[in-house]
Amino acid sequence: MATDSLHFLSGKRIVVAGAGVAGLAFAIGLRKQWPSTSPPPTLAIYERDTQDNAIGREGYSLSLRSDHPGGLQALQKLGILDEILAACVVTIDRTHGAGFCLWDRDFKELIKIASVEPPGLPVGGARIARNKLRTVLVDGAGAVGCEATWGVAATAAVRRDDGRLEVQLSNGEKDVCDLLIAADGANSRIRAQLRPDDKLTFRRVQALSATSRFDGPPPEPVNRDYGMVLSGTGTALFVSPVDDRSAVWSLSWYSDVERETKKSPVSADDAAALLAEARTHLGKFPPLLGTMIDATDPATLMTFNAKDKAPFRHTDEAYPDVIFLGDANHAVSPFAGNGANVALNDGWDIARLLCSSESLREAVKAYDDVSVPRSTKVWKQSHFNISMSHSTGWKSWFYVLMLRLMALFFFRQYRLKHGSEQK
Repeated sequence: MATDSLHFLSGKRIVVAGAGVAGLAFAIGLRKQWPSTSPPPTLAIYERDTQDNAIGREGYSLSLRSDHPGGLQALQKLGILDEILAACVVTIDRTHGAGFCLWDRDFKELIKIASVEPPGLPVGGARIARNKLRTVLVDGAGAVGCEATWGVAATAAVRRDDGRLEVQLSNGEKDVCDLLIAADGANSRIRAQLRPDDKLTFRRVQALSATSRFDGPPPEPVNRDYGMVLSGTGTALFVSPVDDRSAVWSLSWYSDVERETKKSPVSADDAAALLAEARTHLGKFPPLLGTMIDATDPATLMTFNAKDKAPFRHTDEAYPDVIFLGDANHAVSPFAGNGANVALNDGWDIARLLCSSESLREAVKAYDDVSVPRSTKVWKQSHFNISMSHSTGWKSWFYVLMLRLMALFFFRQYRLKHGSEQK
């Protein structure tokens, strides 16, 4: 970007729809990378949930990765990696030895992927409760002067006669801006308005999930490792620690129809019915599942359908000043195990490119060039994970054999590439 003229966004107003992972990463990234030669734009962040609901209700955990697409690297660039690692329940490194596992129905370990720390990073991966990730991001945004307006959603955008965007808010007010960052999640209202045909696709998987609470650490190996139990029956079980006294379990299976989605907290009657439903799967898995079901916090029970959508490039000439990030652009199901990592990179990259480009068009094209291939890879990987997790019979064992060979190959290649740097 030329230094003898003002930046094209200098003094402009940017509205961010959504104070989730992508929206907050963008806000932090923009503030940290803004060129000192130009006055910065103003930022207004709107989040539909209240701050208590947005952070307090998200008790499940998620993966932070150093492999593709590099969520840990994005957090390091944002300057909040140390705070994130301090909040993690599990770190994957040579000291702790934790990792992602595939177990058989007797809880025998089939595969364990415990990443070696890449150069420049203290760990190779981590698990963190989503509410803690969001807390660190909110604090990080506040530290650079970005405060969200909670309990108010951006619901629509229209073009004004002067060429600017008028953003309709859920409280009946309006905000006028020069750039709209749509980071309002998989069920994005902005996408529904501007791209009504770009909808989520049901991937024929239903899931039932909850968090178990214990008086002490969760039972082994869920006190440290996380991953999928392959039953070979078409039903999969995912387990993971959430903190030092709780762990999440999630049962999933193929279905041709979507089930009614129930969000926590559910009613007492629904909780009893869902726990009874979970117990019908006990014979497919080791006793650990029964232990976790017995320790379930009924308020955390939930059901969902696995859905996703392919990423898209920004080619809408009518709204070149609306940029979609994270799940609003390329939603992935939980089986991707990578949604937060992609969202972190989306936020950082669009901020970086807006700061360094000569024009909005140049920045958006460059963003699409890096974001679309990255998210497409994760989107396709989630489909493989669904097929592998819910496979039956010989197909299940074929997947295990293939994954073992892949793990050996990639680990060997990684050690050959980085081994000398670890000494």
